[in-house]
Amino acid sequence: RRVERKPLPAPVEVFGEQVTDYIAAVTWEGGRIGAGEFEEFGFSARTPQAASTLSFPAVQTYDNGEVVRWLGPAGSEQPAGAVKTFALAEGDLATLSRLAGEAAPKSGGDDEGTDASDVAAWAALVAAVAALGLALRPRRR
Repeated sequence: RRVERKPLPAPVEVFGEQVTDYIAAVTWEGGRIGAGEFEEFGFSARTPQAASTLSFPAVQTYDNGEVVRWLGPAGSEQPAGAVKTFALAEGDLATLSRLAGEAAPKSGGDDEGTDASDVAAWAALVAAVAALGLALRPRRR
């Protein structure tokens, strides 16, 4: 993989550290993913605090030279992967569960001490990786 970094207009503080640049692009190349095969390209990211939609455009190149640009809007023939994030109040696991279509976790036990921002960040990360995987899936011929 190759990572391209670009400078931020102004430094920002993240978890007590000054950050002066960001990852602008990641390129995975080499190796081979055969027809009908699947590969995961993992990454981790911090979601924004405000609700938004994050886009993950991708360009896929086949060994025969064909290039597919997954850059379009949702609903297009070649949409970019996208993840919608939500701003939740502290401790608002019921809303997160409703948005995810799952039952709310019970309090106590292993869930004690988990706040909505932690759960939302993990949910967004899982959704982002799934969206990227879908965007990079092999096309049917």
